[in-house]
Amino acid sequence: MYIIFFTLLLLINRHKIERGLDEAVHQIILQFGADRREDRLMDRIQHSEKCCGSMGPADWLKNSYIISLNLTNPDVLPCSCFDSHLQGNSSWCSNLSQLTPPHSWGNGSYEQGCKQQVSDWLQENALTVIGMDLSLVLIQMMQMALTVQLYQAFGRRAGLKGVSPLEEEEEKRRRRRRRRRRRRRRRSPASRTMPSRFLITSTWVITMTTRTTIINP
Repeated sequence: MYIIFFTLLLLINRHKIERGLDEAVHQIILQFGADRREDRLMDRIQHSEKCCGSMGPADWLKNSYIISLNLTNPDVLPCSCFDSHLQGNSSWCSNLSQLTPPHSWGNGSYEQGCKQQVSDWLQENALTVIGMDLSLVLIQMMQMALTVQLYQAFGRRAGLKGVSPLEEEEEKRRRRRRRRRRRRRRRSPASRTMPSRFLITSTWVITMTTRTTIINP
């Protein structure tokens, strides 16, 4: 149930999450070039989704390194913004020969921004998470129904109305203990001789009392 709650929370706040992602991408673009983990993530997104920047290549004009070059056009971009590029020591590429050193050479920069791809990715994965949540809920409901059926079947097999299987097992133990006590009493010599001895003694007392009464009226 907590999974469904967080999924619904994700859907309700999807626009806030998208705005947060936009801000995160904006900060990555501003500070790109230090070979950070965020830079590598941005490179993977641009390379795999064939996009550049958030809204387009012009977003990279806000980068601190690009600003230092005093460029008015996005002629220098991350190498991941190009369809193909030569491997070099720099993470920046350009398709202009006069700007190539110390940058690598790139060919065919992507014109589409990554914002829509990131939004589509979020929506697709949200639907995937919802589907997984519904599957888990369905499995839990099936397990609950199976447990109830097994419990009912075991109760009918026990044949005791209103008695749980644990109570029935405890009742069986009591019966077995009572039967063992009865068998011990039957097997005990004292239990067999005491009634006969008591009967003989009682008969002898009655006989002697009768004789005394007859002799001494």
